[in-house]
Amino acid sequence: MVIRGRRRTNRLKGGFIMGIALTTGQVAEELTGLLATNDRQPSITGAKVLTLVDTGLFTDIGPGKQVRVDRDEVVAVANATRYVPDPEEIADLIFRVSVIKYRDSVCHDLHNNVLRTHAGVDYANPALLGGVEGVWKLSLHNANRLVAERGNLLATAKGYVHPEHVREVVRWEHVAGTSRRYFHTKMASPKVREAVGSGIWIDVPPGRESDILVG
Repeated sequence: MVIRGRRRTNRLKGGFIMGIALTTGQVAEELTGLLATNDRQPSITGAKVLTLVDTGLFTDIGPGKQVRVDRDEVVAVANATRYVPDPEEIADLIFRVSVIKYRDSVCHDLHNNVLRTHAGVDYANPALLGGVEGVWKLSLHNANRLVAERGNLLATAKGYVHPEHVREVVRWEHVAGTSRRYFHTKMASPKVREAVGSGIWIDVPPGRESDILVG
């Protein structure tokens, strides 16, 4: 399928490069086709693409309020990402959480120590984990299961999962003023990291902030 969009010219030190500026709807269509497997494909919309622009996965090159994304960037993300319709192949126990753009959000533990200063993610700086590790609603039983069974916390923005955002849970603690929990994590096992590779795309149930995805 050929996606037609506005052609743009960027001046670089070495000369000129040409790219095609896509609307969010065109990005969604392009990504869906590029990530599709033989018989299955992800559900991607223009609204989801806007969230991925807000989180820094894609760069807005549009004039003014018109959001546009360079098709070359879309292809690059797709080439580094694998659609995983059956996440059981990633790990035996996965706690999935949904994240949006990086923003101020301070929370404390029961002793008034700061657990995080920001919520959400910035894919330009994926090592910022405060918005990945907390704060999340999960039953006491399942929170303890994650620790005891070395379960994995997986943070996704509208289906996209950065490789640094699939992490093994090592402990959790209460968050002051709420029943939600903060999960302390470490790098996932070599087996999980190999399965995730340079990034994956999963199917996310609509309207649910988090759930036990596998296990």
